[in-house]
Amino acid sequence: PGRALSRGGSAPVGSSAPLTGKSFPLILARMGFFGKRPDLQSVLLDQKRISPGQAAQAVLFGKQENSPFQEAVVRLGFIDEASIAQVLSEVLKLPLADRASKMLEVDMDSGLTGRVPEDFARTNNVLPLFEDNGTLTVAMSDPTDMTVVNNLQEVSGLQIQAVVATRSDIFAAIDQLYHRGGGALIAKTVEGSAPATE
Repeated sequence: PGRALSRGGSAPVGSSAPLTGKSFPLILARMGFFGKRPDLQSVLLDQKRISPGQAAQAVLFGKQENSPFQEAVVRLGFIDEASIAQVLSEVLKLPLADRASKMLEVDMDSGLTGRVPEDFARTNNVLPLFEDNGTLTVAMSDPTDMTVVNNLQEVSGLQIQAVVATRSDIFAAIDQLYHRGGGALIAKTVEGSAPATE
C-alpha cells in the first residue's frame, strides 16, 4: 500500500527528512535507476504493468493527441489512474494522497496560490498541499518528472516534497483551490472522472 503522510509536518511517516528537489534524485538512484532518470513509462514497463507494445501505442497516441504519456495510457485503457498512482507510490517510496487519506484538502487561508500560480499548477498537474519549514509539499501525478520538480522549486522559492495522486483528483482539487477558494470539499471528486483537456 502507499505510504501515509503526516499532516503534522512535511516528512512522510517513517522518513528522516523531507524529499526535496535535491534529495529526490538520490532516492531514485537507490531504487535501482542509478544514473538514468526514470520516467513513468520505464517504471510501468519495469513493473510489468504495461507491455512494450502498449507503451509504443501510448507514445504514438500521445503525439497525435498532444497528451502526456500518463493520460494517453489511461485513455487507451491499458491501465487506470489509481493503479498508476499506486505503483508510483510503491516504487518511488512516496506517500499516496487520495480522497481516503484526506490529503487533498487544502486550507483556503494557506496562501499557497501565491506560491504556485494557477497556470503552472494546471499545465504541470501539481497541487500545493502545505508549507512547512521551507518545504512545500505538492501532489503530483508523475513525481518522476524532475523538470517539473525543479521548475516548481524555482517558482515557489521553496524546497519541494512530492506525494503521488491521480491526474483527475489533482485537476478537481485545482478547480476548487483556485476558483472556489479551496477548503474541505477538494477531495470529493467523482471516481474515474477525466480531466478537462480541451
